[in-house]
Amino acid sequence: MQSSEPWFIYEQGGKKWVRFYAPEAKSPNATPVEGGTGSGTHETVAYLNPNGQIYVEEGQNRLTGVVKKGKTNQNTVPDHPQWLDYEYHGPTDNIGESPGYNDQKPFEFDPDNPFVNREGYDW
Repeated sequence: MQSSEPWFIYEQGGKKWVRFYAPEAKSPNATPVEGGTGSGTHETVAYLNPNGQIYVEEGQNRLTGVVKKGKTNQNTVPDHPQWLDYEYHGPTDNIGESPGYNDQKPFEFDPDNPFVNREGYDW
């Protein structure tokens, strides 16, 4: 449907999707936690900002995990761990910023207590 490096928009299953190179994407803020599902859902929402960059509104934690740790997840394109497929919702006026978190103390997830080890993160 529409294409530009480092992203392209396509249609599948009656929805529009965008496949994009995660390190080039933008998000509303620096997401403090990489991986997982911050909202408790598996939904993803991405837009195209005025600068021609992908802006991720939903799925920021997964985006950060791919960018900062190179981790694959349910939205990672097979054999291309730095590329993601998110549902595309059109243009946005939001510019956003590069996804990331405070590297001074990397987050270590404790499955027994998910609310620890978050000191030093921008909330």
